[in-house]
Amino acid sequence: MRAQGNLLLTEVEAGFLTLSQAMNVIDKTDREGNGGQPSAIGIQIAAGMPAAYALHALGASAGSTTSAPAPEAPKHDAAQPAAKAQSTLHPSQADHAPTSAPPIDDAGLQKLAGSLHDPRVDQIMRDLGAIVALDAKLEKKLAMSEIHGPDRERLVADIGSVRAQVLALDGLDPAALAAFKVGVNHKLEQVAPYHAQWNILTIESAPEKGQKRPFTTCNMTSLAMSLEAIGKNAASYKPELHAKLLVVANAFSGDIGTATLPSAGVSPTMDSLLGLRLPDFMELAAVVHLMKGNTEKDAHDAATAAVGKKTHLDFLAGIAGDFNAKADPEYMSFGSDAANKAFEKNSNEESKQANKVIDARKTAETSPHDKTAQAAYEQEKAAFDAQDATRSINQDLPLESYKSQIMKRIVPMLDAGAGIIAGCLNHFTRCYEMTNDYIMVQDPGQFSRSHLKIMWNEARAARYFTNYIVIR
Repeated sequence: MRAQGNLLLTEVEAGFLTLSQAMNVIDKTDREGNGGQPSAIGIQIAAGMPAAYALHALGASAGSTTSAPAPEAPKHDAAQPAAKAQSTLHPSQADHAPTSAPPIDDAGLQKLAGSLHDPRVDQIMRDLGAIVALDAKLEKKLAMSEIHGPDRERLVADIGSVRAQVLALDGLDPAALAAFKVGVNHKLEQVAPYHAQWNILTIESAPEKGQKRPFTTCNMTSLAMSLEAIGKNAASYKPELHAKLLVVANAFSGDIGTATLPSAGVSPTMDSLLGLRLPDFMELAAVVHLMKGNTEKDAHDAATAAVGKKTHLDFLAGIAGDFNAKADPEYMSFGSDAANKAFEKNSNEESKQANKVIDARKTAETSPHDKTAQAAYEQEKAAFDAQDATRSINQDLPLESYKSQIMKRIVPMLDAGAGIIAGCLNHFTRCYEMTNDYIMVQDPGQFSRSHLKIMWNEARAARYFTNYIVIR
């Protein structure tokens, strides 16, 4: 936790977080690991952050006489001038121009592309190479595990452009073409942006008097990530909804003013709104989706209604439609009442134990030379696997049956380039990869969970794919 505190201080220094937000992150992480109660070490770290930040700032000031100026942090000022050209700052698929970048460096895809002998395929390979290069550039300077700046919107627009090019390919060898499309779609799933659920509070729970600002919920964030995975960003929002969106923005301009990592300021103007993180934009879009009129009172009434609907799959699917996406909500059934009941019996405690293993693995993967982290993961994993092998669910819903039924539904969707919102116990994530051994998800619950590998027995214990939404 001390390491997380130090990381958060660097985010504060860079202007990506306020000191208050950083302290709230420590408090939330601490409580989640201690049954909802703060620990002594967590309280100590949070309480010491103001002094630690002052020392950091003093050290930076003392050493600044001969150093170059620090890179300018993203602006959060509502008075920041709006950009004049939307196509430059908020690109859409329509803005895409063919790139002359080198093709993606992937031997398997290069072999498939070579066998197809088609200039359209060659262009896709160059465009895909440019996307991977842009993602690598953005990943070098993350804030709370998120990419940021105007190139964030460019990346998503380019993902959408390549998805469209892939979808339009025809008239080629069917087997080779099918394999090529799957390979490209998988690459795009991997580079789609991650977001933590640190959103504006428009349809979220405001803190009680005297309490700290809470983290917001996962539904809007997972929907945003799944839309971006198919190349949909705020520029994809239906133009006929813009007038209502501006009414909502003015009604909740105070919320917009708290937005993190905007690329065009935080004023209630269309240009600024299009530069918000997509999860923040989604908070406003959720209100628009339920508005019955065009007044600020209608906006406040719709926001109140949205609070009660934000976990409903049909509501999330409807918002996806406002971005010209098709969304299909699904509820998983495992073929028998006994199997379904066994799955539903998985408790908070079993999910908690699974997530301890998942987090330990993430730490070990992030620090491969840390012997203590490796040992902690191996211990957690061995204990979990031993306990899981004795659970009664193995009779009614064997692991192979659970895995095969989910793979049968989800793998074809990922192969086809869909975004997948994966519901688990009291939570939503985005699933972007699925193999015979594990699934990969982007979990918005904590910014340390940007890319999680989850083994199938852990997924079953955490009730992954209780429900899901396919976004296309």
